[in-house]
Amino acid sequence: MRKSLIILLLLFVIGVVSCFMIGNNIYSKRELIAYQQTTNYGDISSAQGLKLTSVDYNVNTADYGYNWQNELSFDGAEGFQSHTVFRNEKYNKYNKQLNERFYVELLINATNDEKLGEALIEFHQQKEYEKRVAVKDYIDYYPVKCEIAALVDSDSKQKWYVVLNSERQFADYFRIPVLDNEYYLIDEGGIGHSTRAGDDCFDTFFRSVADDEAIYLWFSNRTPTGALVDTSLIPGGYGIYRLPYGYTGHENDQSSQPYYTGYDVFDEQLSTLYSLEEQAIIMDVRVFPQASQIVLMISLDDQSLVRIIDSHTGELIREHLLSESSMNYMVSCDDNYAYIDNEEKVVVIKPGQNPDQMIVTFDIPRAYQSGDICYRMNNYAYKDNTLAVVSSYTNENVFDLNIYGESGLIYSGTFNSNLGPSGRYPGIRHIIDEVHWSE
Repeated sequence: MRKSLIILLLLFVIGVVSCFMIGNNIYSKRELIAYQQTTNYGDISSAQGLKLTSVDYNVNTADYGYNWQNELSFDGAEGFQSHTVFRNEKYNKYNKQLNERFYVELLINATNDEKLGEALIEFHQQKEYEKRVAVKDYIDYYPVKCEIAALVDSDSKQKWYVVLNSERQFADYFRIPVLDNEYYLIDEGGIGHSTRAGDDCFDTFFRSVADDEAIYLWFSNRTPTGALVDTSLIPGGYGIYRLPYGYTGHENDQSSQPYYTGYDVFDEQLSTLYSLEEQAIIMDVRVFPQASQIVLMISLDDQSLVRIIDSHTGELIREHLLSESSMNYMVSCDDNYAYIDNEEKVVVIKPGQNPDQMIVTFDIPRAYQSGDICYRMNNYAYKDNTLAVVSSYTNENVFDLNIYGESGLIYSGTFNSNLGPSGRYPGIRHIIDEVHWSE
């Protein structure tokens, strides 16, 4: 018995020492993370004043159990300085989205109608297979299902909401007549839209962005076959809709919820901010609160256009032709600028500035960027007619930095760290968190 206890105690000590050595090995090396820079073109001094932050996290540990937060500061002729903070904690990649005050979901679907939904279920239960049910026999206008939830104030790193008056209806505003040729088909497999020749359907959801005053909503007015639904009964028609919100003084039915902040939407103030041509396809919408402007990308008549509109009045401030083709561009933005990338050029939108000086275009050659273009993620930073493009790849701890000026490419470099598949810690994933020029 005594011998067994000694053996168990010895194994326990060995285990504790092993854990300590593993942890100490990680912590002792955490400050040794370094970047090796390879100049492909130009001089690194062109990046002076640029700051870049990134996060490298280990996907092989539970809940991304540790991560490195890196900051690179470019200081001209001296190159760059790297500072790393190692954290033995879960990396929450959604933290930067915690400022989204509202989650708004508006769904247009015929089966949101209770009477139609019950009828379809009954037909299926009675095994009336191959039965085609005309939606127009039950409803005249599409029902709009509404769910609005507000982000609460808490110390939690997770994003969570409290539902606000989810029974409110917006169907009186968004009155869209049901298609004459929309049918549901009952068969042994269940209930679904009929896809027979000549049949069609309309089933969509609203997308949204928000600033500190309102939520801006939009939806697609097209069916799967490309037909347009009738939006003429919506005040102002098809376009961008503005839904104000603000502090209500805990007057709604959720005032007893913990951490509830007292904010709610003012649905009676819903309006059509900007009316669009019914043939237009909305590709992307971004809002810039500081400038009180919205950047709207659309495809219209086989052209790709960007429009800048006033977020209070809906006034069109500037329109810019991106290309003579209908393309789905990659769009990103920071607090001050929108960046539109079509792999051949980057268009920088500068909301709030003089309309004649609001748009700058950079030609972007891709010869100095490594990796497969399909797996590359770009981050941008603009200042004084200079554009920095950082291209990264989640499966490799490497990124490319290209600096462009008015005359074109002025610097290109590739940066490798000693983390990642070819470094010290296999299973590392790499994310560029932010890129900006110092003031």
